[in-house]
Amino acid sequence: ASSAFSRYEQEDAHEFLHWLLDGLHTCSLPPKSTDKLSSADEDSFVKQIFGGSLRSQ
Repeated sequence: ASSAFSRYEQEDAHEFLHWLLDGLHTCSLPPKSTDKLSSADEDSFVKQIFGGSLRSQ
């Protein structure tokens, strides 16, 4: 294993990617009204490309 991935750096990269994709998904949605679905239920280009979920393994 590369020394670059020691001491939580890989986990930090995963958390950053998750934060980035979530932000892109939220920003790409049209403004919502109070009666619409939550942003997690709506479709965006991020959800279409990445399937809408990232999970830690």
